[in-house]
Amino acid sequence: MGSCPPLTVLEDAGHIPHIEDPAAFNAALVSTLQSLRNSP
Repeated sequence: MGSCPPLTVLEDAGHIPHIEDPAAFNAALVSTLQSLRNSP
């Protein structure tokens, strides 16, 4: 990974050119992280 934050990597790759709704993005991100943490 190096010193680049994941979000910067995604932006550079063109996956997230612009976040229209940061609050919704954050909510989805938290939900994803929680589901990953709860998975075996």
